Amino acid sequence: HGKTAQVNPSFHQWRERQISRGISELGVSGPNITHPIVAYELSDGCSMGCWFCGISAEKFEGYQPYTEEVAELWRGILGTMVDRLGKASQTGFCYWATDPMDNPDYDKFIEDHYHVTGFLPQTTTAAPLKNVALTRRVMALFDKHSSVTNRFSILNLKIFNQVHEEFTAEELMGVELVSQNNEALMSKASAGRARDRKLKLRAAGKDDKISIGDDDHATIACVSGFLVNLPLRTVRMVSPTRGGDRWPLGYRVYDERKFQIGRASCRERV
Repeated sequence: HGKTAQVNPSFHQWRERQISRGISELGVSGPNITHPIVAYELSDGCSMGCWFCGISAEKFEGYQPYTEEVAELWRGILGTMVDRLGKASQTGFCYWATDPMDNPDYDKFIEDHYHVTGFLPQTTTAAPLKNVALTRRVMALFDKHSSVTNRFSILNLKIFNQVHEEFTAEELMGVELVSQNNEALMSKASAGRARDRKLKLRAAGKDDKISIGDDDHATIACVSGFLVNLPLRTVRMVSPTRGGDRWPLGYRVYDERKFQIGRASCRERV
């Protein structure tokens, strides 16, 4: 549950304050946020370009290959999280303003996460058909180690049908299909690109409703803790907030630092 009262009392108190603040200010989003303590990005940007992206992911520039040198760095980062934050490190997951399927080595990274922290990270992807072999490897890891149910974001009905053609009902037992298609009842958080669209409609004197379901969904951000980007070698301290002029992406950034260990590089996809 991300609690660190015994291993790191000061961080625990800070995170509890963020949880209380979120419940008070984030509308329907507040009670549903689980506040994991860390998210890892294994790519630079995202290839999907979803119009409603609540954190306005930048254009995909490349991914972090899983090399011997990078594996040592990666396991060291995970080990440090365990040392500093104990079992709360098990709440970590490996995406943010990225899509897991943009990194063909994604399954290797999350398997390391399992071996170091004792828990397999949950996977959410909007591109389950981009690299079906990779998707199946991720699903096999879920079957082997068990974890939180994985999620496929369904962007349109064509993808919905293709997913059901590719995977059997039994294979999808460990997958939640998150309906993001235009016909779905799910609301879009008023942050990032979705907020930008609302503002443009409003400025044009038009109805700013951008989805069938339109409630007080304030942010898609969930982490109260650390955001680590492996290819860019950055770490930020963040927590969810309502998308607005100061924090348009729906999360606060308290500080950012860079780190550089070794010479591993980010390779651009071709």
